[in-house]
Amino acid sequence: MPTPHDLAVMILQAFQIGCREEEKAFYVSPTSNKGEEEKVTSYESSWSDNWRKKNATFEEVLLSDSDLWNSLGWMFYFWDGNHRLQAWYPYIEQVHPNDEDWHV
Repeated sequence: MPTPHDLAVMILQAFQIGCREEEKAFYVSPTSNKGEEEKVTSYESSWSDNWRKKNATFEEVLLSDSDLWNSLGWMFYFWDGNHRLQAWYPYIEQVHPNDEDWHV
C-alpha cells in the first residue's frame, strides 16, 4: 500500500506526464466527472475519525512539498485508466480541442 508521500508523488507525476507506465493505470484529476473542483470541507463532516486522520497525514505531505502545497484542501478524483472519457475528456476539450491525436 502506498504511503501518503508515495501518493503525493504519483499525483504530481500524473499532472506532469499524464500517466504512469505500469500494469494498471489510474489517473488523478482535480475535477469531478462533472468538471467541478471541490474543497475537502464539502465532505469532511461526513468522514469518520479514520478518514480525518488519513486526510490530515496526506495534507501534511502536500504542505511539505513545494510542488504540491497549493493542492491543500482540494479534492482529488481517481479514475481507472480505462475510463478515458471521465479521466481525460475535460482536459482534451480545454487544452487539445483541435488536436486529432488526442481524440482517439
